[in-house]
Amino acid sequence: MATPAPGKIPGTTGLDPWNHWMLARLSLAHAMRGWRGWGLGAILGITLALGAYQATQEPRPWLLWWAIGLIVALLLFPVVARLIQHAAWRQHGGWVKGYFDKTATQIVHPAEGRWVLTDHHRAVRGSGRAQPFRRRVFRSLAQQADQAGVDIYMETTVAKLMRNYLEDMPGLDVIDATTSKKTVRYRMLRRSGDWTLRQPPDTALTTSPPENPAAPPHSAPH
Repeated sequence: MATPAPGKIPGTTGLDPWNHWMLARLSLAHAMRGWRGWGLGAILGITLALGAYQATQEPRPWLLWWAIGLIVALLLFPVVARLIQHAAWRQHGGWVKGYFDKTATQIVHPAEGRWVLTDHHRAVRGSGRAQPFRRRVFRSLAQQADQAGVDIYMETTVAKLMRNYLEDMPGLDVIDATTSKKTVRYRMLRRSGDWTLRQPPDTALTTSPPENPAAPPHSAPH
């Protein structure tokens, strides 16, 4: 049975073309921080060096076009990769939801009856700048998940992000922490429950109900 999708969240925008590009740009910047960044940087450096050589030596049109093509491919690769990934998620689960503002991004897609949260990227510099977005989106999704009867799953390899997620999403718990090649992967799960009903009235959020509300609640086995 299809998993219902979360609805809109006030103060955020969806997966429009601009936000697709924003997500791809932030994903590339995130990748450049690790060892993959050295490889991409080396390729770009070689390409620029070849372009400079082309400008000072006898004409070699194929070399210039090769350099230009490589740069364009590197710039477009994150966008194409994201589009392919989102298409696969839609084919498997029927939908992909995005939430964006000027400070951060968040993607939600279904898997095994759960809402899986991925691609939470900070779009601005400064500690704590993305926290208002994260709290607004996480708490709204928690409310909608309770209404729809679905669990929320997310993971990260950054301990600080893990602590931020636990702080900003009510009811979220670490269910597993696996170490591989000196990297710890934290897996977190929020089980659907009555968190929303237990909150004082002044903490309630105004959110759109989950899409497909007529469908019976469905969640992965506990």
